[in-house]
Parts: sequence; C-alpha cells; structure tokens
Amino acid sequence: MYFIDLQGLKRELTTTGLREREKLEYLVALAFAYALAFTQAGFRGAEPWSVAGWLMWIAGLLITIGGLLVCFRRNGGNSGQQFLERYLSVGWVLGMRLSFLYLVVWFSIGSLVHFGVARPLVGRLIGVAGLSVNILFWYRMQHHIHEIASGEPNHTVEPTRAPEGARGSP
Repeated sequence: MYFIDLQGLKRELTTTGLREREKLEYLVALAFAYALAFTQAGFRGAEPWSVAGWLMWIAGLLITIGGLLVCFRRNGGNSGQQFLERYLSVGWVLGMRLSFLYLVVWFSIGSLVHFGVARPLVGRLIGVAGLSVNILFWYRMQHHIHEIASGEPNHTVEPTRAPEGARGSP
C-alpha cells in the first residue's frame, strides 16, 4: 500500500493494477480516515464528546471495518472479482434506500424532545438508531454482493432493455 509515493502508485496502476486485496486495503484506510475526520468535527462543538460518544464512534468504526471485511469475503476474498465496482454501486443504491429509513427514524426520535424527553437521552437513541441502520446496511450489502459474486441475483422482475442510444446499449 502506498502512502506518499504517488508516482509509484500511478506506475503500478498503469502496468499491473491492484489486486483485490490491495483495493480492500485502500478502502479500509479511507473508511478509517473518514471516521477520524467526522470525529474531529464532533470536537468542534461546545464540549468534547462523552465516553458514550466515543463508544458509539468506536462501535460504528468496528461495524464498518467488519462489514467491509465480510463483504470482501462474500465476494470471493482474494480470488474474487470486481469488489470495488460492486461495493461502490450496490453501496450507493442501498445507502440511498436506507437513508430514507434513517431520516424517518431520526425525525421520529428527535421529536421526543417536544414531549419532554431529555436531549442527552434523545441523542443516545439517535446514535443507537444510527448504529442499527449501519448494521442493517452491512447485512444487506454482504447479501447482495454474495448474490452478484455467485451469479445468482434474485430477480423478482425481468430486467428491461435500455432504449436505443442510451448508455450501455449496443
């Protein structure tokens, strides 16, 4: 894995490319860096995070890294193919679907403040809901990636052909 040598990385990408395992390493590193960046944003508030806040962050990070590793294995591990393509595309669609669920849950729990529930408790409930949606995301991700890797996607309807002239049509 390259950390500073951009020229070496570019040389490898243009000659041999990266193995699936190396792609996973970059993805895990990015996930960790983003999690760290979001943590720093949390410290810009009025007071530093509590122990509960740190535990939630650590749990979220472990769920994310664990989910990535499970998805990588369900894709075939080191001998799997197209992991990043599958992860990025399926993750985008699944993330969009689950974001609507999370927003409904977030607004529902957040409205408890208007009924006299203490803000710290509401914050923790929102955190637990976020972790729950995160777990659901990774559970569904590994399922879909495995279906694709095994060549047996569960289609409930016949796929439609793209109209003439559309991207990807012959």
